[in-house]
Amino acid sequence: MRAIILAAGTGTRFNGTVKGLLKINKETIVGRLVRQLKEGGIQSIYIVVGYHAEDFLTPIENVSLIYDRYFSSGKNSTSLKVALDTIGYDDTLMLDVDMILTDDLIPKLLTSFSGESISLVDLSVRDEESMKLVIIDDKIIKYSKEEGVGAEICSIVSKNKLQDIYLDLASGIYKWWGVGPNTTGFRFVNINENSKWMDIDTQEEYEQAKIIFKGY
Repeated sequence: MRAIILAAGTGTRFNGTVKGLLKINKETIVGRLVRQLKEGGIQSIYIVVGYHAEDFLTPIENVSLIYDRYFSSGKNSTSLKVALDTIGYDDTLMLDVDMILTDDLIPKLLTSFSGESISLVDLSVRDEESMKLVIIDDKIIKYSKEEGVGAEICSIVSKNKLQDIYLDLASGIYKWWGVGPNTTGFRFVNINENSKWMDIDTQEEYEQAKIIFKGY
């Protein structure tokens, strides 16, 4: 098992600040994710960087950086393709760098993985603007803003499924990695009752996260 963190974005909503290097409880967001992955038993960690890539050299130790020279396109699907072109295929825990999680969630996803691709989800989300999940027979069959429930947080993608996804990446089907024909059919596991998570898209959300995750 390995992990890929997509962190090549240009931080346009943060006045050029590298989002993954913002701090929560004195840890950078990306450093927090790396720590949580290692505590979960994942030692092979790759961070796809682009904008201000050099800023990731000092803060993060014992990880491998992959440079996405196409980062200005703003597509994390491109970042994933660059990563797979570099390191090939294996069972992979996929994360966006702007994700903040309590320490229990990565272990929950890891212990739920049995060889078949699986997503960590929050079925309690009721946000009309979010990308929702259409679920049939305990599998995600569609992503939609118009129908469905909850939200996807992160996923473990099996080696074989990752090869299928690469075909879509290579053909340009994806605008971003998480929504496309070959990311459907995933099993899922819901978060723990008292768990917390946020993805940080705006400065306002970052300020909220500093309050919500204080002490976590």
